[in-house]
Amino acid sequence: LKHPARTRKLVRPYEDIVAHGADGAKRQAEFERVSLMLLEDAARGVMKRCKLEPEDIDIIVCSYMAGQTLPSLTSHIWGTLGLRDDVYTVIMGDMGCRAAVASLDVATRLLRSENRPKRALVLSTEPVRNLFRSACNSGGVVGNTLFGEGSAAVVRSTYREPARYTIKAQQRVHRTDPDSLDAIKTVWQDGGPMIQLSKDIPSVAGKAIETNLKRLVPMILSPWDKLKFLV
Repeated sequence: LKHPARTRKLVRPYEDIVAHGADGAKRQAEFERVSLMLLEDAARGVMKRCKLEPEDIDIIVCSYMAGQTLPSLTSHIWGTLGLRDDVYTVIMGDMGCRAAVASLDVATRLLRSENRPKRALVLSTEPVRNLFRSACNSGGVVGNTLFGEGSAAVVRSTYREPARYTIKAQQRVHRTDPDSLDAIKTVWQDGGPMIQLSKDIPSVAGKAIETNLKRLVPMILSPWDKLKFLV
């Protein structure tokens, strides 16, 4: 497959993305532009679907896979959407593949810590154009093949109002041993940053999933289901 990234969802053609080469300024500008475009589209879409106005949002949690902006993406989105000036904002950057789940977890915990009903706008995006490389660069194979671009948004609420889903239990663990830290990381070469995955990542991910399930299953299964599971 000459250009694996062609099978992925991208904001612009793959050739246009890698044309910037090692020009860090152009790559950064594109990262910011696309990140904000994706986030705004997702945010406005979910607010419209929920029939909410900017003043109805109390908390905004935004996460992304990899990249940097200053001011933060949440600051940009706060201004673009015209949210209240007392909105509580959280930015979670360089979260890798767990970005969306981690932001949902943080938003839920924040809502549960409040003493009155509130709404949280949860956003997650993956604009990885700053990590793509040309097809002739062997170091770019992983990033070009596995990753695409997109964004998602949900509104979490503790108001007594119609909801599509209810979160009854949640569980998230961290693994900080040396093997886990080296499983996925951003490395810098002459052509700029790119994603590097270790061959041990299936094992590392499997251990985290196993730990999560051992803690999560008892929270959601009935005593009878637990007994059947043990048998």
